[in-house]
Amino acid sequence: MGDASLMTWQVKDLGAVLEWVGSQAELDATRVAVWGGSYGGYMVLASLMHFGARLRCGVDMVGISNFVTFLTFLYLPLPDGNLT
Repeated sequence: MGDASLMTWQVKDLGAVLEWVGSQAELDATRVAVWGGSYGGYMVLASLMHFGARLRCGVDMVGISNFVTFLTFLYLPLPDGNLT
């Protein structure tokens, strides 16, 4: 997942990509979609939250939508008491 403090920069990077797409005459900025799975799915959700008006579509495949829930269940002990 990377450093949590970098997550905002990763979302900002997506905004920069959208700006770049809009500046390219050969690309259609009204037809941009994002997709990803797992952490990439989280980035899809974040992209739609921050740049939804500039995206045509987003496909999230098993993305993390709630980090509190994700981390809680990630570290729950297994029935035998082990974390592995």
